Amino acid sequence: MDSALEIHDYLPLTYPSASEGEYVRFVWEAFESNYESGKYQFSMLAFHMLYMSYVYFSVWQIKQALPGDFAKSVIFLKKEEEKGL
Repeated sequence: MDSALEIHDYLPLTYPSASEGEYVRFVWEAFESNYESGKYQFSMLAFHMLYMSYVYFSVWQIKQALPGDFAKSVIFLKKEEEKGL
């Protein structure tokens, strides 16, 4: 459980809306309660959701800091642009 607390170091301190902060708190509580009651499969699902929140937050930070490089990195996600290469 202690190693799971490390994810808090990577999540944002504040959120653009109250509902986003509530979502992260809800998922953390789901992880914590399932872990403490021994329902590890559900605690891992909640932890995965927390981890993916971190991943999406990191991608958003990269997009904000380096918009040109970010645009180049996602070009292969668009099927119409792939045909023009």
